Amino acid sequence: MSHVLPKIAALVIPSRVWSLLFPLIILSCLSMAVFGQAVVRVVGRVLDKNGEPFANAEITYSPDPTADMIPQTKSGPDGRFEFRASAVSDRGMIWVTSGIDWANWRVLVPPGSNLWSKYLNGLGPIKLRNARPPETIDLGDVPIMSYYSPITIRIGEKWRDRVFNTDDAISFRVTDMDGHVAANPKGGRGLDPDNSTITIALPSGKWKVEFKTSRMGWQTIAKRIVVAAQRPQVIDFPRMPRTSSVQK
Repeated sequence: MSHVLPKIAALVIPSRVWSLLFPLIILSCLSMAVFGQAVVRVVGRVLDKNGEPFANAEITYSPDPTADMIPQTKSGPDGRFEFRASAVSDRGMIWVTSGIDWANWRVLVPPGSNLWSKYLNGLGPIKLRNARPPETIDLGDVPIMSYYSPITIRIGEKWRDRVFNTDDAISFRVTDMDGHVAANPKGGRGLDPDNSTITIALPSGKWKVEFKTSRMGWQTIAKRIVVAAQRPQVIDFPRMPRTSSVQK
């Protein structure tokens, strides 16, 4: 029996050492994968309509026409921006906008929607090219494509429960003056129940805006909202009656 023990010990000791080394090896491999990974850099400079560098423009990226838009970064004080991707294809697209708070507003007529380019004098997305790490894609000078403005909707007291005390999200429908309906809104919900407000964002233009929840059908917020570049508005819902008659 005594001659078996050294063999068992020889087997036990390496396994213990291996149990200590294995996590360190895995951690090392992960660190190399994360910190040593090469990427594609996409760089450029944003200019305003006068050709001057524009700060705080939103750079939104979509890897292909069927994918979601991904807010990437904002331009710096000199108008320059940079973001990184593991790879870029010639199906990738970039939009450059101003005035969007993706986290806190419901963005109606978002970049890339079916009505978006109609109000941009023909400006479409920036098309990318195939690139693999460690390439850099320099877009050079790019213009602001659209200016968005926030619109705060103040919900009247009698409507608060139907708007805010609901389990489902609020749905919006946006139509231009020719009757064309925009694509689905993007971004945060924009709800502030404490102040009974909803904040949406629209690009410059003229729009009809409606919304609904499970507790009410489609309601018209405004039949004609005139949106000017970077000019916030406040709209009451329902609108106050112009006469002394009671609004039904």
